[in-house]
Amino acid sequence: MKKIYIIGDSTAACKQESERPEYGWGEMLSEFIPSEVKVVNLAKNGASSKSFRSFPEYKKLVSNLSEGDLLLIQFGHNDQKSDERGTKSDGDYKENLQHYIELAKVKHAYPVLLTSVTRRAFNNHKFDIYSLGDYPRAVRELSQKLSVPMIDLNKETISLYKKLGEEVSKNFHLFLGKDEYDNFPDGREDNTHFSKLGAKMVANLICRVDDEHNIIKEWYKDKGVE
Repeated sequence: MKKIYIIGDSTAACKQESERPEYGWGEMLSEFIPSEVKVVNLAKNGASSKSFRSFPEYKKLVSNLSEGDLLLIQFGHNDQKSDERGTKSDGDYKENLQHYIELAKVKHAYPVLLTSVTRRAFNNHKFDIYSLGDYPRAVRELSQKLSVPMIDLNKETISLYKKLGEEVSKNFHLFLGKDEYDNFPDGREDNTHFSKLGAKMVANLICRVDDEHNIIKEWYKDKGVE
């Protein structure tokens, strides 16, 4: 069985029951691909492109990534942090992404870069397209420089949010009333992490057929999976 590996941050990661109703898009990916393909979600809450290598999930990746597998790489949200996880968009961020690309190639796997999903960032009713700073641009540049396939998830999610608008887009995130969920008795307003609907939306964007080509579909068809 061929596998799709995911490495990234909390926007993609599997969630514990204590975190519900939060979901990561990696949990929903299998709904949009053939059952013959296994999704291995190693994304980690709080991880940046730098800190991911300190987690057990990285060791699992190194040990288990195999020839013919697909590796989806999405970091950026925590690379913006001012703590030890932070990276420079035109410096060690690109270097870290290149490390994962090279690891995939050594394993004869197929690396795919993803720009980070946007935050739901409406300011004075206008959408802020730069909520991820220069990190999406850095991924685009690296993809072009190394000739590595890329899914421009940042661009796709920005386009969708602007189209749907400020109120409808709330459904993709965690806007929870007080005492609505046992895990969040005080309620929650979170413009970064996803509801189940939001996670499905992102997974669908990743797997859909776009105007040019669909990287994931081409990969599994090449492996003889329909």
